[in-house]
Amino acid sequence: MAFPVVQSVTVSVDASSSTSHSIAMPATVNAGDILLAFCARTINATLTWDQSSLGTWTLLDEAVQTSTRLAAYWKVADGTEDSGSLTITLSLAGRHVTAVYRITGGQSVETSNFATGATNNAPNPPALNPSWGSADNLWLVAIGHSSDATPTPAAEYTANHRTDLTSISNGTLLSSYRTNASGAEDPSAWSLSASRNWIAGTFAVRPTTDQALNIGFRAANGALYTPSLVSVVDLPIGFLGASGALYAPALVPSIAIPFLAANGALYAPTLDPGPATLNVGFLGANGTLYAPSLSPQLLVPFLAPNGAIYLPDLRKDWGAVPDRAPVVWTKIEG
Repeated sequence: MAFPVVQSVTVSVDASSSTSHSIAMPATVNAGDILLAFCARTINATLTWDQSSLGTWTLLDEAVQTSTRLAAYWKVADGTEDSGSLTITLSLAGRHVTAVYRITGGQSVETSNFATGATNNAPNPPALNPSWGSADNLWLVAIGHSSDATPTPAAEYTANHRTDLTSISNGTLLSSYRTNASGAEDPSAWSLSASRNWIAGTFAVRPTTDQALNIGFRAANGALYTPSLVSVVDLPIGFLGASGALYAPALVPSIAIPFLAANGALYAPTLDPGPATLNVGFLGANGTLYAPSLSPQLLVPFLAPNGAIYLPDLRKDWGAVPDRAPVVWTKIEG
């Protein structure tokens, strides 16, 4: 596991009072990236987010304090958002500033209810306990406040903080982030040089945990485990060492396994009328891998739900082994 990484922040500012505002996307966006947008505006107007130009976004939270509003939206990118834009609409003419964070190595985002404050100089983002608990989490804070005031970030968020203004005398968006392998975050209060109306939010980005694997690991009982989201695994034939490492003869090609369930059971599509072809060997019901000493190939008629592969007879395409001839099976490991 590794911490999610902030790759870029793209800011859109519109200091003119209008009901329609354009939000720019990062120049580079890859499929699977997290896009997290913080939108601050200086009027208590209803926001309509563009859900068609760049796909569907999820609203995390939105709050208002007098004439200041803050909203946060996010999505998993499909890779077509590069240098794109979307349009937000306000029910009343106003100014806005939006920062779009592009984050890699994340899979989801959570927040707690935004905190608000009326005419004070200490915006305090709320505590957050994400549902997945402790992990290599990326934490972010966003603060929207009225008018101009010089901010002093909380000590733990000093390194990456930024200030984006709609104009010198109107609303401001503050944001920052840090990594921390913890299941809870309670950011310290920030400080403003003057008292302002403010809204503050805390956000957690969950790290990616489902990595691409050729194989998972073998338990002591011989069960074979792989990530539950893997539907097809290509394995070279050979054997599994105690550490889960996969070994195979250099000349042996691969086997396509239709589906490995989380409990290690081996499944094949039930509607498949034909046989499955394996190159050298089979998996017993206990997960042990066996291989004949002379055969380059065998034909497997079906895979049972318990993971066993059944062989009713020997086949002529075994090459060096005559039809119906006895075969010596070598148990490679179990």
